Amino acid sequence: MTLFKREYFLSEDLMEEAYSDEPLRFSRMGFNISAPHMHAFCLENLDVQPGNSILDIGCGSGYITAACAYLAGEEGFCLGLDIHQHIIDFCESNIKKVQEKENIKLANIKLMNRNCFLPLLDDMKFDRIHVGARCPESHIQYLYDLLNEGGIIVTPYGDQMLVAKKQSDGTMSEEFKLSVRYGDLTLPSESEIREAKREVEKYRASKIIVPESTFENDMKSLTYDEKNADIIFPFEDGKIYAHRAVLEARSPVFNAMFSSNMKESEKVVQTIKPEGKKEIMEEFLRYLYTDKCEINEFNCVELLQVASYYKVDRLIALCEVVIKENVSIDEAANILFIADRYGANQLKSFILEYIIDNLDEVMKTESYQQLDNDLINMILLRLKSKLN
Repeated sequence: MTLFKREYFLSEDLMEEAYSDEPLRFSRMGFNISAPHMHAFCLENLDVQPGNSILDIGCGSGYITAACAYLAGEEGFCLGLDIHQHIIDFCESNIKKVQEKENIKLANIKLMNRNCFLPLLDDMKFDRIHVGARCPESHIQYLYDLLNEGGIIVTPYGDQMLVAKKQSDGTMSEEFKLSVRYGDLTLPSESEIREAKREVEKYRASKIIVPESTFENDMKSLTYDEKNADIIFPFEDGKIYAHRAVLEARSPVFNAMFSSNMKESEKVVQTIKPEGKKEIMEEFLRYLYTDKCEINEFNCVELLQVASYYKVDRLIALCEVVIKENVSIDEAANILFIADRYGANQLKSFILEYIIDNLDEVMKTESYQQLDNDLINMILLRLKSKLN
């Protein structure tokens, strides 16, 4: 809110009152801008995350629209709606102003002159919805239907501010937070609804819609496919199923194993001893099947170990990136040991430079004291080379 100064969103006649904590009336345009504390309340309860899609109904001055777009980041998107074109124009000019004044880019905003109760051309759904006017009880379900699972809506409803979240089963958890006074949303006329439906039908008839790819989920489901699996990784608490053709294509170690004349490779269903814990092998196999997996500071070392064993070079590099991002003085020597042991050569090169740049501090750590002579000599050789 210090970045999006309220004065950027006001007309000249209201500048003296820019920082009074009260709503202000744009008399000529026929709407209010909310008090700063209401903007803060709405933004806090919307809890916009990077990548979110947001619908701002009654975008007005553009304050919430701009702030939500900024919070959603380049991967996110904010659609601002208003039923009056002169308000859309005012909103657009204010958003341009804040970009120029603060030297920021808000390319992820779209403004549209449209009633929120008319169907959108692309049948969009949203992660967050902010409503700048009171929603009638008869139409609240319409707005709920525009939310994605886990989505949040903040809207005046009756004389209360409603914050509601869509659950995984499609139901809404509702909480009334504040007593408020807002004007009502304008409902479209029957003729407007008919015209909008014709517009949507015409638009959809002109497009061929390609469904979202299901490849990742389809492939991931194969690791639970006991019926067609021909590889089993056994664990004390269950089994993971896999498919020889996938493993053979993705790992040179599996390729060599299955291409050899080993007796085990001739079995219809083969049991293979896993090289990691069950949750690590699950992530490893998910990567083999989908080229994606969850790598974080808690599993990156164990995933690196498995990826190194099976010689999956790209996964090794992805693990190296996460380990590098979480490096610290205390763990630097231990990371050198890990990089050397598992053949993570890019990580080894980085951590040697890091250790040399912070040598006095690293030498005092317990992990450095536990290094073997070969690794200490490696550090000394790199230091000597750098000094020369």
